[in-house]
Amino acid sequence: MNDRAAFLAGSIADMQATIRAVDVKVAALVVCLLAPLQNLHRVFKHLAHFTEWSIRWPAILVVILFLLTWVAAFVSLVRAIAAAGNPAAYIKGAQGANSAFFLPAQFKFSRIHAIATPKNLLSIDALADVHNNLPQDADVEAALVFEQMKLAYIRDLKLFRLDWGLKLSLLWLLLGILIYIASKFAITEPPQKETAKVAATIQACKISTCYVPPACSNIANHFGCFP
Repeated sequence: MNDRAAFLAGSIADMQATIRAVDVKVAALVVCLLAPLQNLHRVFKHLAHFTEWSIRWPAILVVILFLLTWVAAFVSLVRAIAAAGNPAAYIKGAQGANSAFFLPAQFKFSRIHAIATPKNLLSIDALADVHNNLPQDADVEAALVFEQMKLAYIRDLKLFRLDWGLKLSLLWLLLGILIYIASKFAITEPPQKETAKVAATIQACKISTCYVPPACSNIANHFGCFP
């Protein structure tokens, strides 16, 4: 193997290691995002308490943003782990390139094979065809460059989704901390509106002896007013 082919082989090995490292980081972030689900009732309790704050609509918007960032981060990270499709479709001038390095799409699985063992399933290419498709010495570099570019697409896509998943996770975490602190320490009771007006109505009903206005009909502790 010449120096150029050795360089390409080393580059491919490095990209594969990077992709594996990204998958490990993504899996760790997914576990962190799923951790609050075991205390989901407490999470929604704090969210409900937070929305009872006197500034109601901004609080509701913060809660909606909190939930949306969780969903977006989770979807981004799961997509980072999932298969990237056919990378060759995104490489300029890749039509007809030799793909003998990884032998893509040799087996056509159906949906049932996700849970069942494939039976009577044969590869698309025969053994002799795969052997004949192996690149000659002059074509080894071209085949390695093709695989290098496919791995570059997979690596960059995973890194992009990991980056956005991390940003969204941090935003979700900050919003969660804000909601928790406000619900736990800043907000003591749900806002009581028109307390003075209600108290004045009750007092007016208590001193009335001959007439019960409509506002007094729901006063449970009033015994002096009669229709």
